[in-house]
Parts: sequence; structure tokens; C-alpha cells
Amino acid sequence: MTPTPKKVDPPAHTTVIQSRLPLFLPVLRLPRRAAGADIALENPWGTIRIKKCRLTQVHRDLLDAIFTSARAPMWLDDGAMVLIFDLRDAQRLLLTSHNHTWIRNLLDDMLRTVIEIDDSRHRWVIHQGLLREHRYTREPASRRRGQKAGALYAVTLSPSFARLWREDLLVHAPSLVPRVLALRHAVNRALARMLLTHREASLSLNDALRHIAAIHDGMAARVVRRTRAKVLAEAEALATFGIQIGGDGAIRYRQISGIWFKSPPAQAALPSLARAPASMDRPFERESATRGESIFTNKLIEKIKVMAARPKRGDP
Repeated sequence: MTPTPKKVDPPAHTTVIQSRLPLFLPVLRLPRRAAGADIALENPWGTIRIKKCRLTQVHRDLLDAIFTSARAPMWLDDGAMVLIFDLRDAQRLLLTSHNHTWIRNLLDDMLRTVIEIDDSRHRWVIHQGLLREHRYTREPASRRRGQKAGALYAVTLSPSFARLWREDLLVHAPSLVPRVLALRHAVNRALARMLLTHREASLSLNDALRHIAAIHDGMAARVVRRTRAKVLAEAEALATFGIQIGGDGAIRYRQISGIWFKSPPAQAALPSLARAPASMDRPFERESATRGESIFTNKLIEKIKVMAARPKRGDP
């Protein structure tokens, strides 16, 4: 008998190692020649290998928006994490006019990308993709004036990717996420995300840009100058995060209020919210042919739906 799901506290929107390593490249769009390529990147915190790379700061933006807007997450027995949210809330945080198809295409990219992380303490190999599934649920989203009410959406992080939230140092910065998303240049979002995982830091601008894979040895000087100019153009905005850029090109960072760190929960203490589906290849059933959108139809999600029905603060 499947146990009744229990609500757990919302998790951190990210963890230290995935923010310090360039898992999400510091660009808004990959050059056509680089999209889908296999790459390996190294910095002082480890090495990351990405197969079929499509991940940019736009994908990281989407993950941050999902974690910020989702209801209490649910852990499955196999270690996967389920997040249920309203696509409109994620769209609002992303400050974009793109439709929901655009968001779902970004999620498809995270389904297909395979990563391997080596750091000084762990070796994470994620062969399932960052996500295992993303679908519409049967539960209707709240009605809003002038908008058609759709269904809530669910994203399932693969057990391997979700493992970072079980074993890595957790980063909480709910009030800072919208401000990071509002930065104009992708390189500055990546820079802020990397530095915010420290309590304080002092390094050169060029070293910081190398750490996030924004520049590298052998890069044309004009490209390096252009990348540095993007950072300097938003120096005032970065200063609000505690990131000071001196005239000598040195970066000094000191932690500000609104961000805190938490040790990961012990593996044995993880709540068991639902048994893993019998078939991991198709954990959720068929798509709706009449509405043209996917729906969760198995008993597992019927259980999860009960927990998701609790209205979010601020919902009409």
C-alpha cells in the first residue's frame, strides 16, 4: 500500500557545487556549433563534463523560478524530487513574454543533457538527464482575471540530480532570486550565482570569469574585453549583492543578508513520500489526445495532488 505523502519544507533553490561549477554556461544562447557538443570544464572546485550540452543561464533561470514558485516538493522512494507549480508564476519571475511552449522546450533540454561532476569530496554521475519527467497535472491552476485557467505543472528531478539536494551544502536566497533574474547579462547572473555561495571572496575579475567559463586561455582579446565590459556595465547592480569591483579589476565579495546556508539532511532522515512507480521508464501515464497536453493519471499523482491542493500564499 502506498503511504500517504507528507508535506516537507521547500528546499533550497540550489546547492554550492552546482553553482560554483559551470554546469550552466554563462550565455543566453549557445552558438550553433556548440549546441549539443560534449565539453569538459575545470575550475578550482572541480571538473564537470557535459554531454549533449544545451544548458545556459536561461535554463538556470528557469530552475530558480520553478523552485521559487513551486509548492512544497515531494521526494519519491527512489530519490527523485517532484515540484508542482503554476507555469504563469514561473513566467512572471522570468520576466519574459515567451509562451509555455518555450518553457517546456527548455525543460526538454534538461531531459537530454547528461553531466558528470568531479569535486574533492564526491563524484556525481547523472546519466538520466537533470530531469526525468515534466507534465501537466490534472489539477487546475487558480483562475486569474483576464487569463484562461490551465492546469498546474509538475517537474520531476532525476534521482541523480536531486542527490545534490541530499548531499551538498544547500543555498537559500529566496529574496535574491528575482534580483539575479533581473540582471541583464548572462555572465553577471553566472558570476553572482558563483560568488553568492561564499561568505567572502577576493579575486581578480579575469580569474572570476575563468571560473564560470566566460573566458579562457587563447580567447581573442576583443572577446575578453567585451565580456569584461558587460560585467562593468552592471557594476552598480552587482554591488547590491555585496560584489564590489575595483578600478584595478579586483573583485571583493562579502555575504549580505537574505542568503544563508544549510547542511543537507541525513540520508536516513529523508521522508518517504511515495513509492517509486513500477515502471521507471514510464512513471506517468499517457498524454491527453483531446486537449493536446500531458496529464498525470496514475494513483501516485492522485496522492500528490492532495498535498498540492493547499493554496499558495498570495493566490486569489
